[in-house]
Amino acid sequence: MEQFSNLAVTLLNGSINNSTTSIVVDDVAAFPITGNFRILIDNEYLLVTNVNVGTNTFTVTRGVENTTPAS
Repeated sequence: MEQFSNLAVTLLNGSINNSTTSIVVDDVAAFPITGNFRILIDNEYLLVTNVNVGTNTFTVTRGVENTTPAS
């Protein structure tokens, strides 16, 4: 089941490349911690499939909806 959280915002905590699948962010508090949800980085949609609250890490599938993975 896909979850939704309107206007949830956080910042990347470190750099990513176009194949990174574990993304560390500043804060996950505004995001669902169960289920899948989508995030937007630049013009790329990513599907978040897991949230690690202890490390503020999203596990993601890159380039969903035919978007190009961002660096």
